[in-house]
Amino acid sequence: MRAVEKELGVPSRSKPGENGITEIQLTTEIVKLRKLSHDRQAERDNLPGLKLRGDFWMDRVNQNDWGFNGDTNGNMQLLGKVINVQ
Repeated sequence: MRAVEKELGVPSRSKPGENGITEIQLTTEIVKLRKLSHDRQAERDNLPGLKLRGDFWMDRVNQNDWGFNGDTNGNMQLLGKVINVQ
């Protein structure tokens, strides 16, 4: 988190909404950084589940699904399966 704050140019441990960025901006950058980290570790240590974890969180960010509501039908992809989250 500290690396992301530095990258975004905000003071360490400052509050989103009061420091010039939103919580969504901070969370999005954290998710991107974690995905890169998970992908590297998954490749290095043969842990494919870590890649799936990173993909799941990036999907939430990319779909703007902050409330974990799924798509317009209430469906979400999880481990290659469609589940209803309503």
